[in-house]
Amino acid sequence: MTFTTDKILERAACNLLCHHLDTADCYANPSWIPRFKTFFGIFEAYGYHKLEISGDQVKKARLDSQQRPALLSPPHNLGSLLRFLSVSMKKRQLHKAYSRGDVEQFAVLIASLFLDRCLLPLSITVHECLEWILNSFREQEWKESCERIAISLAKVERSNVNCLKLTRSLHGRENRMKCLQSLVALQYFWKIANEKTNPGVWNILSVLRRIDVKRKAVDFGSLYYQICMADIWLWSNRNLDAERGGLEAWLFFLKSCSFQISSTDWRPYATKVRNHASYLVQVYQCHYQADDYEET
Repeated sequence: MTFTTDKILERAACNLLCHHLDTADCYANPSWIPRFKTFFGIFEAYGYHKLEISGDQVKKARLDSQQRPALLSPPHNLGSLLRFLSVSMKKRQLHKAYSRGDVEQFAVLIASLFLDRCLLPLSITVHECLEWILNSFREQEWKESCERIAISLAKVERSNVNCLKLTRSLHGRENRMKCLQSLVALQYFWKIANEKTNPGVWNILSVLRRIDVKRKAVDFGSLYYQICMADIWLWSNRNLDAERGGLEAWLFFLKSCSFQISSTDWRPYATKVRNHASYLVQVYQCHYQADDYEET
């Protein structure tokens, strides 16, 4: 399935394996189910490096340009592999072939695939696979595992552009996907701010309110990505709706960016910060019934 050049044979093998996961024999004898080392070996053959959950060092998942030429399409058979992995995770509680640590590593690896532009044709498949991986965690496992996955993903990429791309790719209607996106955004926010992670509405707002956009030495590039990450985290944070003072402070900061930055400001990212702040003001005022939060 993973290395054949015959597409018909590939799909037939994938259908057979997925069907076999639904049989009773699979749960009685799950030894045939490929373990995570086998999956990682296949991904490495495709050109991806292994991602480690434990420890301070997390290697970046990427295509190895020295071993593979530039790809204009997804690695061969990757779609079938992701489909089989999705079905395996769907049945994880029955066959119990994967440990909690295995699933965490799968989540980090699959989420990092969003950074590969050649996988855009498979973006829906990658997204669905990640959802099944996250849903395979037990309730008692989820909270701690979600935090570990978010911390690991924050170490995968250093570029702010890719950090934002990865965070926005973690969208979805599933609560667990939303939770992961929120925690990843929080990790990236503090990473960009170069400060220790300190969750809380007012902790984030205190960092943003220290920035004076009138100064010439403002790094509007970092500010733009901080605003984006703060928006993702605050939007999914239920405490913002309860803490009216926090919402007012957030709107006040956005309005200050919108009003104090001129449309003719030629500093890098200045107009981008201004336009995005203006847009967010409209969104939050519309969602939270702005009349109650207008400054007098």
